[in-house]
Amino acid sequence: MKLTAIFLFTFLTSVGATSFGQRITLTEKNTTLEKALIAIGDQSGYDVLYNSAKIKKAKIFNINLRDVTLQEALNKCFLNQPFNYSIETNSIVVRDKVSSSPTANAAAVDIKGKVIDETNSGLPGATVKVKGTNVAVVTDNDGKFSIKNVSDDAILQVSFISYVTQEVKVNGKTDLLIQLIAESGSLEEVVVSAYGQTQKKVSVTASISTIQTRELKQSPVANLSNALAGRLPGLTSIQSSGIPGADASTIYIRGIGTYGANRSPLIVIDGLPRGDANFGDIDVNEVASISILKDAAATSLYGIQGANGVILVTTKRGNVGKTNISFNANYGLQTPQRLPEKFNSVQRATLDNIGAQNDGLNPIWTAKEIELFGNQNDPYTYPDVDWNDVIFEKYTPQQQYNTNISGGNENVKYFASLGYLNQGTLFKDANDNKYGVKQKYDRYNFRSNIDIKATEMLNLRVDLASRLENRTGPGPGYATIFNWVNLIPNYVTPVYNPNGTYAAGRITASDIRNPLGALKESGYYDNYFNSTNGTIEASHKLDFITKGLSIKALYSFENYAESNYAQYQQFDSFRYRKDPVSGAETYTRFSEASSLSRAYGTASTRYFTYNAQLNYNRDFGKNNFTGLLLFNRNYNSRSNALPSVYEGYVGRVAYNYDSKYFGEFNIGYNGSENFPKGNRFGVFPAVSAGWLISAEPWYKSKTVNLLKLRGSFGYVGNDKYSSDINSVVDRWLFISDYARSGGFDFGTTPANPGGYISSRIGNPNITWERAQKINFGLESGFFDSHLKFEFDVFRDDRTNILSVPLTIPSYLGINNPPRVNVGRVINKGFEGSLNFNTNIDKLNLFGYVNWTYNKNKIVERDEPNLAYPYQSLTNLPVGYQLGYVATGLFNNQAEINGAPKQTFAGAVKPGDIRYTDMNNDGIINENDRVALQIVNFPTNVFGVSLGASYKGIDFSVLF
Repeated sequence: MKLTAIFLFTFLTSVGATSFGQRITLTEKNTTLEKALIAIGDQSGYDVLYNSAKIKKAKIFNINLRDVTLQEALNKCFLNQPFNYSIETNSIVVRDKVSSSPTANAAAVDIKGKVIDETNSGLPGATVKVKGTNVAVVTDNDGKFSIKNVSDDAILQVSFISYVTQEVKVNGKTDLLIQLIAESGSLEEVVVSAYGQTQKKVSVTASISTIQTRELKQSPVANLSNALAGRLPGLTSIQSSGIPGADASTIYIRGIGTYGANRSPLIVIDGLPRGDANFGDIDVNEVASISILKDAAATSLYGIQGANGVILVTTKRGNVGKTNISFNANYGLQTPQRLPEKFNSVQRATLDNIGAQNDGLNPIWTAKEIELFGNQNDPYTYPDVDWNDVIFEKYTPQQQYNTNISGGNENVKYFASLGYLNQGTLFKDANDNKYGVKQKYDRYNFRSNIDIKATEMLNLRVDLASRLENRTGPGPGYATIFNWVNLIPNYVTPVYNPNGTYAAGRITASDIRNPLGALKESGYYDNYFNSTNGTIEASHKLDFITKGLSIKALYSFENYAESNYAQYQQFDSFRYRKDPVSGAETYTRFSEASSLSRAYGTASTRYFTYNAQLNYNRDFGKNNFTGLLLFNRNYNSRSNALPSVYEGYVGRVAYNYDSKYFGEFNIGYNGSENFPKGNRFGVFPAVSAGWLISAEPWYKSKTVNLLKLRGSFGYVGNDKYSSDINSVVDRWLFISDYARSGGFDFGTTPANPGGYISSRIGNPNITWERAQKINFGLESGFFDSHLKFEFDVFRDDRTNILSVPLTIPSYLGINNPPRVNVGRVINKGFEGSLNFNTNIDKLNLFGYVNWTYNKNKIVERDEPNLAYPYQSLTNLPVGYQLGYVATGLFNNQAEINGAPKQTFAGAVKPGDIRYTDMNNDGIINENDRVALQIVNFPTNVFGVSLGASYKGIDFSVLF
């Protein structure tokens, strides 16, 4: 396997070097075509074949090319020349130009147009060619072009370096607007950052990783969060549930940076932090890209909410072009993974007897009974039931459908999507229940994004999205059924009694039921959830004040609500016994059927967001300045809770010179209701810089065509003590709460009127956590960027951690102590990614490898003065707790007699666990506990994706 991988890498590298390594730099004034071709041949290694007498007729021209492809260089040389060229094997062949004319059945028209990029800016230097002819022009500085005498049924091929080539039918039109989309990962790719800002990848100085819709759709999962696993450096995705409609992954960005409860990244959708953080339930067909913002330069604008990183979801929008209607369908089968393996009845009964013997007790099972467990001659009294096989389906269907429509022109661009997802139940025969209810998860997604050019100065954005979900399951719930299956050994009970009733067998716990009976006759739940959000944004140019200045205002709302309905009841189950002598059968009731009882609950939340911002973007020769001033306010109203508000101001200044040297300063000034006046607002600045070394005129490497360095330093914060974004308990941490409680008897006739206690003590000095983030990055591209490598080193220093003090003794009677800012955690590591993409004729090969390493350490925390230093959790990674160290098992009573006394374990007998006496006092008690790792968070995360495509058919694998 290793040899194969090395061969594949060598092969791909060789192909890239021979097919894509030709980069041409040529500057000449009043040169001849012959001289220019000789220079190009020397640089590319290609032979140039031409008629030396005819080529003298070529026009004299000026040329100035820097690090362009061979095709781009040749197109420039042959522009307006009486010759054309073709590339055949390793030769450039020059021939006389054959004049083109309209087809006999088509009229000729003069056309003009404009080529724009994703930001609607004109693209200078784009090539517009009439397909099948040698007629081609290059767009001017504004992206405009004109071609005369073109067939009205002709096809234009529009191309530009690092952009996807577009083919446009003329169809008799004389004025065209053509939009090109940057290739994924190219320097011209538009990267979305904080508050919906866009910039070309070449100018990005922050640490941002992005995945496009094509890669996301390669993982046919129901929840979008699961499609991110292994695909982005710096992202760790942990899926802990497979319940339909509740199988989202927990996501961490660059590991864990705090021992506090809130470790979740901020979720931002289309530039706005959303209250409904379940971004995984967005239809993947609606998503254009997902980015993770990792360092301070990327997250400081979110200030008090950015310490754990930001997940930024950008949905699709319309592009200039014809209407495109797309329909996607997939059908898959899910299968349970990592189900606990259990002993069969014989194995379990044998171990029971061994345990009893070790405890000095008589055997629990006789040899005859163990034999009956094995031969199953009496399966009702001595069962051997594999409950995993009884309850769980081997395969569960999942189906997803989506249709969307997009397109537009210069004035209106649109995208609309409608999707449906269905996941079947995980349980066998679950739909064969007495209520006629189908257990399932259904989800409907709708989205409409419209961009309107109202005037030459005013642009409007109108977005609307909605999601409806329906979850139907068994009355006890999926988790309870799972637990009962895991808790019931094979020998405890059969599924049914001989008379067909549900069996209870040897079940003794009052809170455990026959799993199949509970699945079919314990009721059901029917839960509904809906989320609707809308955004209207107006952007107006202020060029009459100064060129490049604009103002933007935004209003967004988000409403989501849930309605939970359930019917519960007990079901009949019996213990079966058969007299071994007389054969008489008896049934003893274990549980009795009850009437259905109804439970119903609702909850709703409403969010409002207001943004007002001033933007500036202007070029002065080779100097580019970008600026942003923004005010934002987020208002949240929830059921049974007082409203909450975030408010802040944002500033950003960016500069680049000649697209080589980049500098950026960001600052967020944000406030949270959780803190008292004076500590409510925080300032979070960040600086970053980048240097595109490969753009320097002295840089001549043809193999490494891209080389860029970047770095950042800054601060971000966290204002939440709880990991639950909708928690109403851990708010207003500076306020003390009081609650009714007991009291004393008073009066001649003693009576107890009760009293008040302090249910929570506030901290008047509480404030936000502060995280200092440092990041250094390298970006490189090889063989015309068909092989790309990125590497980042980072260090996060979290201080003022919101936590519960551990130095308040319990005898003070403070049940809910104040939250305090104490503690420090340093989290550092590195991440790298390798990406290749190349073509062999019509076969496209692509692959992606990423590796993230991070390790944290608690530098400070609030700990009491410990008698034993080995019980300190300081200077250890997050996730350690105190516990006992096992050194093996006791083999005999002599070992027990000679060992330290284990005070917590009751009577110790051979076979019991033997623990270490850490302080050598001859007693095993709480003083012998040491720090043990409880949360086993991975320090290394790898992801490998390989694939190929041929004529529109993709094949890919992900490890």
